[in-house]
Amino acid sequence: MTMLDSSTIVAERRSYEDAQADVDRLSDEGFPVASLAIVSRDLRMVEDITGRRDLMRAVTERAWAGAFIGLWIGLLVSILASSEEDVSMWAALLSWVATGIVVGGVLGLVSHLAQRGRRDFSSVGRIEADRYEIWCELEDAERARAALGTTGMTFDRSS
Repeated sequence: MTMLDSSTIVAERRSYEDAQADVDRLSDEGFPVASLAIVSRDLRMVEDITGRRDLMRAVTERAWAGAFIGLWIGLLVSILASSEEDVSMWAALLSWVATGIVVGGVLGLVSHLAQRGRRDFSSVGRIEADRYEIWCELEDAERARAALGTTGMTFDRSS
């Protein structure tokens, strides 16, 4: 048996932020918020295409990532080695950065070629919902409705 089996909807909001604000308001009023749940309804995945991902972009992005990783490894090695010669510390740091650039670039090249033209774009995905329901355990439901100003409203539990 889940919490929703012994609960009812006490409010419905169009945005998650509004539902979250309602729960926060109930919390501020001393309501037992452990008896609440925010349920997202009518979910969909939205993928915003941010650009074309050609071979050069794939190599460049991975090379930058490799340079960053190489920089951190080089800094760590330089600190741990604590060489008295500043020149060798800088040389080690630069060699790690260069190695990171090369390894990252090669990985970018190989991964892009391995995809053989499939999914040669970049994107950012997100999940959206049409509505957000605030569910409350039955014994606290009327108190929650009164605090949220939804007394007398009915909500469809089936969809």
